[in-house]
Amino acid sequence: MRASSRWNTFLLAPVLALATTACTDSTAPSEAGHAARTASATVIPATGVANSGMAATGNAPAAYQKYYTARNVQPLMADLEFLSRSGDANASFLLSRIHDDCAVIPDWGSLAGLDIAQEKKVALQRSTAWFKARCEGMPEDVVSGFRNLKRYRELAVNQGSLAAQIEQAAPGLHLADQDLSVEDHKTFVEAVLMQDDGEAYMALAATMGEAASHRIEALKPYKAGTAVEEAAWMLAGCRKGVPCGADSPILQRMCRAGVCGYNSLEELYSHGMLAPEQMQQARARMEEIIALSKSVSGDDGSIAGDVAAGRPVSRN
Repeated sequence: MRASSRWNTFLLAPVLALATTACTDSTAPSEAGHAARTASATVIPATGVANSGMAATGNAPAAYQKYYTARNVQPLMADLEFLSRSGDANASFLLSRIHDDCAVIPDWGSLAGLDIAQEKKVALQRSTAWFKARCEGMPEDVVSGFRNLKRYRELAVNQGSLAAQIEQAAPGLHLADQDLSVEDHKTFVEAVLMQDDGEAYMALAATMGEAASHRIEALKPYKAGTAVEEAAWMLAGCRKGVPCGADSPILQRMCRAGVCGYNSLEELYSHGMLAPEQMQQARARMEEIIALSKSVSGDDGSIAGDVAAGRPVSRN
């Protein structure tokens, strides 16, 4: 069993309790076998999962769906703030995301003169209008927006949001002292595979792409270090329930960052970021990740239900 760390304190108890010995067959992929063995070798009390808001049901909480589909997020704030104060990690994470979305809204007047293709310009104009409508009624103080983003993300981390934990830890991948250790990096991979949290898959994606190219060997049996891997984890997040169409928050955020003019996240990767062969590999890899998550977490949800109910989890 690996040594505990500041991330494991929050992460392992509520998440690895969902583990099963399902992938121990000798024919299973090495990633699956490693994840299953790691989980089954860890003695975890069957507590805490019932309050995780997602692990027990395998479905995104209602607050996520409201956030994804809201034309305006301001009416959601009071309920989310109440839930956050009550200890709801998902609510705190969404508050951090909303403040991130609304802290800086591009001014189309200053962007109209950009020397870019007309279709990109139209997409950027549409995205700017989307953010303005979505954030209408929210405070326009940029400094306060970023402070609230940081405050709610840290709160979400402390309350146990896996996506927030990964987002906060991810910059450590680039630091000279490797603040995000290889062992913690693997722990995040294992934790994500054991949940149906699409936001966590997308948060993890940033740590599995080219930014992790210096860890290709160290992270084995988990694959990492290429643009294909990052795309695969992002697409897996779509499969796990994060909307990825033309009006989705994720596509609008990517447009705000300068990657505009696509009708879906998959189209963005297939037409804007990856070569055809790479895209084919990313789709295949995404299917591997989804299959791996089902085999590790238990597709029928029975193990999650046992843990949420406080029943002991059988380990062979």
